[in-house]
Amino acid sequence: MPRLGPKAFEQAAGFLRIHDGDHPLDRSGIHPESYAVVEKMAKDLRIGVQDLLMNPEQIAKIDLKPYVTGSIGLPTLKDILKELASPAGTRENSFRPFVLTRPSMRSRTLRRA
Repeated sequence: MPRLGPKAFEQAAGFLRIHDGDHPLDRSGIHPESYAVVEKMAKDLRIGVQDLLMNPEQIAKIDLKPYVTGSIGLPTLKDILKELASPAGTRENSFRPFVLTRPSMRSRTLRRA
């Protein structure tokens, strides 16, 4: 991406959702650096990554301990399983809009910090 260096991309990648991406996980909140561990989980279950998405039966079969490494811990793996169960790209209207409720909180009084 123009004007987005490697480190900035790495930090932002987990927040990006690519609905027509090349990889099934592009649409999810799973960070690209974690794709390999998800691919390994799917391979160990003898299914494809796409077959793991939103498949509670298969997800429940995953024992996370063998996937813990020096760079990926149990909390991250648990987050990955949550995302596999309900990829962010499949959630509709999951966020409530922000509403300014007090008269002093008008858009014209907001300033950039």
